Amino acid sequence: MQRIQIQMTVKPDGTIEEQILSTGHGSDCVKTTTELEQSLGEVSDRRLSVDYLQSVNTESDYVQMFEDLAE
Repeated sequence: MQRIQIQMTVKPDGTIEEQILSTGHGSDCVKTTTELEQSLGEVSDRRLSVDYLQSVNTESDYVQMFEDLAE
């Protein structure tokens, strides 16, 4: 199992910004952080990193990418 490093920043207005610092995981990062995000509240915005986008190679990868953006 690969290790995924996450940086959480709590802003003065109370919003929390999550950033995945490790690379090479593609959609695994979204799957890994889903439970954490659900416990913190509503996700208002999701931006996929260059590392995520570079892992998109097949049609099913593209489908997963759009599903991850919709969550």
